[in-house]
Amino acid sequence: MKLSPQPLRIGLLMDHPSPHMTPFLDALARLPEAAPVVLYLGEKGPGRQWGNAPGELPCLFAKAVSLGAGPPVHPGLTALLRTVRADIWVINTCYTTPATWRVARWLSREGRPWVYMNEPTRPREGWKDAAKAAVLRRLLRGASGLVGMGRQTAERYRPLLPPGCPVGSTPYYCDLSPFLALPEWQAPDSGEVVRFVAMAQLTHRKGYDLLLQALQPLSGRAWRLDIAGDGPLRASLEAAFGAAWPDGRVRFLGNVPFASRQEVFRAGHCFLFPSRWDGWGMALPEAMAAGLPVIASDGVMSAWEFIAEGQNGFKVVAGDVKALAERLAWCVENNGQLAQMGRAAREAVRHHQPDVGARNWVAFLDRVWRGQPRRAVELAETPTWKGLLREETPGKRLRFAVRQSLRSAWLHRGALGREPAPRGHRILVYHAVLREDRERFAQHLQYLSGHYRLTTVSDLLARLDSAEPGPPLLAISFDDGLRVLWENALDPLTRLAIPGTFYIPTGFASLAGEAAAAAEFARRAFYYHQDLLPMGAEEVRQLAAGGHEIGSHGHSHTAFDALSAPALVRELAHSREVLRAWSGQEVRGLAYPYGRVARFAEGLRPAVVEAGYRHGVTLRRGVVSRGGEALLLPREHVEGYWPLAHLRYFLARAGAEEGGATPLGSG
Repeated sequence: MKLSPQPLRIGLLMDHPSPHMTPFLDALARLPEAAPVVLYLGEKGPGRQWGNAPGELPCLFAKAVSLGAGPPVHPGLTALLRTVRADIWVINTCYTTPATWRVARWLSREGRPWVYMNEPTRPREGWKDAAKAAVLRRLLRGASGLVGMGRQTAERYRPLLPPGCPVGSTPYYCDLSPFLALPEWQAPDSGEVVRFVAMAQLTHRKGYDLLLQALQPLSGRAWRLDIAGDGPLRASLEAAFGAAWPDGRVRFLGNVPFASRQEVFRAGHCFLFPSRWDGWGMALPEAMAAGLPVIASDGVMSAWEFIAEGQNGFKVVAGDVKALAERLAWCVENNGQLAQMGRAAREAVRHHQPDVGARNWVAFLDRVWRGQPRRAVELAETPTWKGLLREETPGKRLRFAVRQSLRSAWLHRGALGREPAPRGHRILVYHAVLREDRERFAQHLQYLSGHYRLTTVSDLLARLDSAEPGPPLLAISFDDGLRVLWENALDPLTRLAIPGTFYIPTGFASLAGEAAAAAEFARRAFYYHQDLLPMGAEEVRQLAAGGHEIGSHGHSHTAFDALSAPALVRELAHSREVLRAWSGQEVRGLAYPYGRVARFAEGLRPAVVEAGYRHGVTLRRGVVSRGGEALLLPREHVEGYWPLAHLRYFLARAGAEEGGATPLGSG
C-alpha cells in the first residue's frame, strides 16, 4: 500500500468510552490517511452498565477529581493536551462542563483549530431555550467547524455558528452486521398477532407512558409487545401495563447484554420508539437493519436520518398520543405490508457502516484544516537558528530566554573550565547543521575524533562485547533527513572519514522536489519557523554509497504512541522497505519520532521486532551499556550551533538521565 507522506493528525476529546462509538473509532484506526488520538475525561459514563470499551485507537485518560455534586475537575488536562501533536481537534463533550470550556479556550488561545461535535441539545420552553442557545453560541464562536450527529442535528446547530463556519454531519455508527444477518420474516396473516418491539432505558424521556395511552384503543386487537431495557420506572411501568392488559401480552425483558441486543428484534414485526426526546437513538438503525419498520417520534434524531414516511416506517410528533395510536392501529390493520416495509428499512441502513462514516468524517476535518489561515513562515534560502527557533509572542520569547539562561547556568557549574574525560560509549544525534554551524561542527568532529573511535550505530552495537583496548566508541546520528545536513554536514564527515547514521522519515524524503508540500510537512512535523527541505532518494543512495548507515525515522514522523496498531505496522514496514530500495542496504535501525516510546512493552516493541529492526534510538541521554535493550538506546542530543564546551560537558557526564536540553523543533 502506498502511504501518503503525512496523515491528518486528529485529537478527539470525549467524555468517556462508549460501545456506541467503538466501531466508528476502530474504523478510524484502519484509515491510512488519519492518525487520531482520543483523550477521555472519564472511564465510565454515569448510569451506564456497558463498561470500558475504548477501541483500537490510541487513547489517554485525564485524571478526574470529584468535588461533590458538581462536575469533576481535571487538574492535568492542559498537560495532556500538550502531549497530543494534533493538526486539528474535535471536542465531543457536553457543552456545560468546565472541561469543555477549558479545552476550547486553550485551543483557541494556542491558535489550534477545533471542531465541535455532538448531539443537539434538548429543546426547552421559553427563557431556558434562549439561555442554552446563548451559551452554545458563545462556545462555538471559537470553533473552526461543527459536526452534527446527523443531518437534522447539523441544521439545528447552524444558526448558532459564526458566518461561514463549515458544517458537516457524522451520525453515530455501530456495527450493523449482526442485525443484517438476521433472517427475513414473513408478514403475518390477516388477524394474526402483530408483534411490536421496544428497547430503551425505562425513563420518563423515553415516552413509555405515552405508548401505554396510545395502545389503549387497540385493546381488542391482535398484538403483543416486548419491552427490553431497565431503569427507574420499570416497576411502575410493569404495574401499569399489567393492569391494562392482564393477559400478559406486554412483556418486560429487562436489561439485555449489549452484545446480544439483536436477539430482541428476531421475533418482531415493528419497532416502537416513542421518545419525547432522543439526541440520536441508536436502537432505531439497529431495528431497521434487523428488517423491522419503525414508528418513532420526531424527537428522535435518527428518525430524521432514516425514516422515509410510509415506506419503511412513520414519524409522529413527539408527545402526540393520538397520532401514535393511529399508526399503531394502521400496522395492526395492514399487517400484510409490514414485511415489505421491513425490507425497505433494511435497505435504508445497509450502507450505514462505520468505515463509510470514518472516511467522510476525516474528509470533512481535512477540508476544515486546509481552510485555516496558515502561520506565516519565513522563506529563507539559508535557514538560521534565530529564524528556526523564533518564538511567536513576547511572552513565549521571555519564557524561552529564561529557560536558556537557567540551562546555561546549569551547564557551567564549574565543569566547563577544564578538560573533562569522556565517559562510556555514546551515540550523538544532530537534527540540523546549518551554514552558520560549519566551523563549530568541524570543531565537534575534531574533538570527537581525538577522544573516541567513531563508527555507525550498528557497528557500535556489534563491537560492544569486544575486548579491544582503546578509547570508547561513539556513533554520530542525524534525524529528520533535512537537506541542510547534506549541504553542511556531509563534507566534513567525508574529509575526516567519519561514518554517520542517517535516520530518514520516508514521507518527507518522498517530497524532495515538491518545495511547497515538503515545507508543509516540515512545519507540521518539526515545528520550525522557517521552511526546511528534505534529502531525496538520490541523496539517500549516495549516503549509503559513501559508507554511511541508513536508518528509519518512520514514514510520516508521527509519534508511534499516537498511531493505532494497524497504522504502526504500516509505518514501520513501509519505511524500511522504501529505504532498503533507495539505499541498497539492509535497514537495521530505527529512530523513534520525538523520541517517544510509550507503551514500549505493550505493543511497540513487538511491532518493531516484527518489522525487522535490530536497534532503536531514543532522545534519552546516557551511555550505551553492554546488555542493555538494543531497541531503547540512549542518545546525547546536540546541535551544530553548540559551543564545544557544552558538547564536552555532556560527554563527560556518566549514567542515563531522562530529559536533557532539547531545543524547540527537535524531533
